[in-house]
Amino acid sequence: MRRSASIVALTVSLLLALVTSVATAPGYLNYPAIVARLHRIARAHPDIAQAVNLNDLLHTPLTYEGRALWALKISDHAMEAEDEPAFFVDGCHHARELVTPLAVLDIADALTSAYGRDPEVTRWVNQYEIWLIPCVNPDGLAYVFDRDHYWRKNRRPNGDGTFGVDLNRNYPFMWGACGANSGRTASEVYRGPAPASEAEIQTMLALGARERPVIYISYHSFGEEVLYPYLCGSLAERELYYALRDHYAEAMGYGVRLASSSGESFEHFYNQFGSIAFLTEIGRSFQPPPDRVPHLIARLRPGWQFLLDRGLGPSIYGHIRDAVTGEPVAETSISIAGIAFAEGEVRRPEPLFGRYQWLLLPGTYTITFSAPGYESATHTVEIREEAVHLDVDLIPLEMGARRASKGLSSPR
Repeated sequence: MRRSASIVALTVSLLLALVTSVATAPGYLNYPAIVARLHRIARAHPDIAQAVNLNDLLHTPLTYEGRALWALKISDHAMEAEDEPAFFVDGCHHARELVTPLAVLDIADALTSAYGRDPEVTRWVNQYEIWLIPCVNPDGLAYVFDRDHYWRKNRRPNGDGTFGVDLNRNYPFMWGACGANSGRTASEVYRGPAPASEAEIQTMLALGARERPVIYISYHSFGEEVLYPYLCGSLAERELYYALRDHYAEAMGYGVRLASSSGESFEHFYNQFGSIAFLTEIGRSFQPPPDRVPHLIARLRPGWQFLLDRGLGPSIYGHIRDAVTGEPVAETSISIAGIAFAEGEVRRPEPLFGRYQWLLLPGTYTITFSAPGYESATHTVEIREEAVHLDVDLIPLEMGARRASKGLSSPR
């Protein structure tokens, strides 16, 4: 019995050593190393890159274990808030998916190293604010490196001896409605006690509401697939969405499928922020051998490059402002005749500049802008192969009433 116990103990010890060696294999980064990498890139390229503590920027709570979410912002005036479309990429919602932060960091390296030398890269950096968030789940990632290399969730104590919420089941849109999510705290897909209950998700939602990115990519592993909305619900922009999905997937040699569950980040970003959003499953394992990682990441590059190009292509964009004060009218709702949203989709400008953008297929569209306290404005535009610029000055109802009493028409 004593000898058997010793063998068991030795086996457990060897397994723990194997777990540690896999989780800390050369080429994979823990969270301090990820944050240090962001700062090194920013120091090397101070004109176009800034390491951003998102909790400080957005005044959102730290994670349960007191960690901040860090991002790298890349743009031609990175230290300023710019009147430009936003492009988001994140990784590591699920802690064990160690390849995903490296995929996000590869974008940072590719853009900063080629800026000023490659015309395409220079155009992207000059025309976008590119936000790269390598790890949404730093507490879970720390646990992967320290204790359990297959840990998936964050590290919230659930009050019953279990820990963790699946962060990619905690977004508010259709939270808990369908798919692979659970109300059981011990489940790997535990959706949390309430929508956006987790500090990490509150930070991502605050950044999304602030920037309203035109494109959003969330990296996961594994499957070599592009996931698209909606798992449960009716997608109103199928022709546009499926065309972009297919081009994006084909660029990487990936397949396509619907979302795994409701409550996922990319469905929320499409529904509430108007982003063309995809979840991208990298490779064939959670933690591929490090010598395979460069090949896996290289396959992703044509995908994000295609989306960067497409975000500057056929669309309508501009600013929505008060016709009297010139201030942004952030509460404006934007609708297009013939696009019948059925799932509570919100299309609004970002709040700082009143900038909006809507990716479209070539064609003729009738677009209406409406906000509380203002006259609605309707415009017909023809979209071809380039973005169409349309600024809209909304007339306050009081001003419109005064003009009408004097027999004057309201300007547009």
